[in-house]
Amino acid sequence: MEIFVDFGLFEFLAALGLAAAARAAYRRRWLGILLLALSVLAPALLLAVSRGELARWLAAACLATALVNAGLIGTLMRRHDFGQLLARQQRGLGEQP
Repeated sequence: MEIFVDFGLFEFLAALGLAAAARAAYRRRWLGILLLALSVLAPALLLAVSRGELARWLAAACLATALVNAGLIGTLMRRHDFGQLLARQQRGLGEQP
């Protein structure tokens, strides 16, 4: 049972804030590449410093998902200019090629 009677308002606001931060970060190509590199580097570092077997498996799972995410977002960044793509969607012109 939920303690707060906000019906998910705070979670919704947190998701909106995260989406706005991602949109602002990936508008600049160098910042997007830096964030992708950090998102892959952090689980790789965890894999290197983890001692137990369970911790290594968890770090390997995190690294696998980070590599998939970086591969997909990196491909989109290489094929499209994210700044124009995000601005076009923001203005409501996402239907045009």
